[in-house]
Amino acid sequence: MLNSTREGMLVIDATGRIVLANPSIEEWWQIKRDDLLGQNLGDLIKRPELHLPAKLGFTTGEVLELLINLSQTLDVPPSKHIYRLDRPTPRVIERSGTPVIDNHLRVIGWVLVLRDITEEKRVEQAREELTGMIVHDLRTPMTTVLGSLKLIQDIAVPNDGTGLLKDAVDVSVRSSKKMVLLVDSLLDIFKTEAGKMEITLKAHTLKPIVTNIIEDLASYAQQLDIDLRDQVSAELPPVMVDADKIERVLTNLVDNAIKYTPSQGQVTVRATLLDDGGGVPAPGERIVKFVMCEVLDTGPGVPAEYRDRIFEQYVQIAGREGRRRGTGLGLAFCKMAVEAHGGTIWVQNRPEGGSAFKFTLPLAPEVDV
Repeated sequence: MLNSTREGMLVIDATGRIVLANPSIEEWWQIKRDDLLGQNLGDLIKRPELHLPAKLGFTTGEVLELLINLSQTLDVPPSKHIYRLDRPTPRVIERSGTPVIDNHLRVIGWVLVLRDITEEKRVEQAREELTGMIVHDLRTPMTTVLGSLKLIQDIAVPNDGTGLLKDAVDVSVRSSKKMVLLVDSLLDIFKTEAGKMEITLKAHTLKPIVTNIIEDLASYAQQLDIDLRDQVSAELPPVMVDADKIERVLTNLVDNAIKYTPSQGQVTVRATLLDDGGGVPAPGERIVKFVMCEVLDTGPGVPAEYRDRIFEQYVQIAGREGRRRGTGLGLAFCKMAVEAHGGTIWVQNRPEGGSAFKFTLPLAPEVDV
């Protein structure tokens, strides 16, 4: 069975001796099994022409550490790692390592399973590139639709005596903005995963950003009989942020809060200056202070088991849909954007009921610091 499997398999005993190497290992590494079986892995990694650490996806130090732990029968936890094998044929390998345990629960060896996932990675990359291209192409028509709706809002709505046109355009503008927000969030998530998320940091005061968001969502909240409150002081010092990204973060959080808050409830946005903890900076050192932003609601709160997972992509609380079904991407974008600014985001349940989504942003540096 081991000889017929497509995965490469290597088994070493507690002394570091190779006791099994199947044909797939022989094919991938271009090393005869007879040159591996019975040999000590510690001796083989010292032969530079074999390139064994790279073929195993380890550094030399990691291999030696594994062998030392095995020789001392220490507990070595299972592991999984993906790496690229460049020779003799370029491949992407997923390596799984599992200890061999005897009847007395002692570690007596180690099994390494190497799986070729080159084709899987190629398909995954092609799918991500196609999705990114489609999402990017969606943005232009959505922006055009939004621009046209705003033109109707400015010209036609004031001349409509029934108020029906205003209600219809308001709903359309809000839905179009949400679509543009979703498209932008998807694009930023793709960029972040590729290590290319771009942020342009400038000093901004939070009050105007929050005021714009409250004004945009006020009519929606009013329709649902939800009290939307802005408690951000205009006296707060400026923060060093990409205003567009942070506006989208706050829009996502406030929109989510409205979605889960029952009628006659409240959604509040506030911000406070965090205490830096005091201390005297070293010469040339700059103390970075933070502002903590909070979006508070009077909804059902977030179950304890979801408070970390809720910021992952596509994770949604089971059995809870709010007033409409979400995508599971808004909070993932919030986490990526806040962390790109050097901040932290988290959620807590409020003692009086509801949830409190909080995140930190760095203050803009002062000339005298």
